[in-house]
Amino acid sequence: MKTKFIQRDLPNIWKPAVFKHRGPAFFLGILRIGNDPRDTFIKMEGWTKGVIFINGKNLGRYWNIGPQETFYLPGPWLRPGSNEIIVFEEFKPGLEIHFTNISRLGY
Repeated sequence: MKTKFIQRDLPNIWKPAVFKHRGPAFFLGILRIGNDPRDTFIKMEGWTKGVIFINGKNLGRYWNIGPQETFYLPGPWLRPGSNEIIVFEEFKPGLEIHFTNISRLGY
């Protein structure tokens, strides 16, 4: 997915999340971090099936049936200050995204 697509077509139609929403839908979040971005893992607990984008880069696909429980996010993909997180959820969104320093790859 090219960043231009996200910048051109989506920002004009963003609306606050409705927690009873059923997909498919895009969700936008902002992660604010300090001066030294480090490697981390994302846990999509409560989400069903979809794709995660960080600052316009495709981090990967998730699915609640596993086996992978966390997704590696390299520190160089992050920048000091605001980082854009876009999640495309096919079915039922979770309430939040968790960041952790523990990998759980399901094996």
